Amino acid sequence: AVEIARMNSRHLPAVVIAPFGAETVTPHSNLRDDITYPVLVAIVASTKIEGENVNEKQLADFDQRLGWRQTIRQAFSQSRLTQSLVHTIAVQPLPIVDVTAFARDLYVSGFLLRLTNREART
Repeated sequence: AVEIARMNSRHLPAVVIAPFGAETVTPHSNLRDDITYPVLVAIVASTKIEGENVNEKQLADFDQRLGWRQTIRQAFSQSRLTQSLVHTIAVQPLPIVDVTAFARDLYVSGFLLRLTNREART
């Protein structure tokens, strides 16, 4: 989240994809483990608006960002996976609007993906 706060407004809007925390290892069988990797997917956009019709622009921008959020969530929730890439994906929604970022004129909204891969033990 610190790196998101440092983003320059000329790079926005953006979708940030980054590792988030540590992976977990769960034994599956004598030969394989389920390794779960947490990945943050966040929409970042500036909320600064200047000029006339500020309220109309804010509402339009918010509707657009909610649409982006829905599209991203659906892409991961309804994805078809192959065994060679990832065994399962769990989508954990995070707050629709990060209040701390919003106070700094940033719209940050995201998800935590938990990507689980079944790996052979070595």
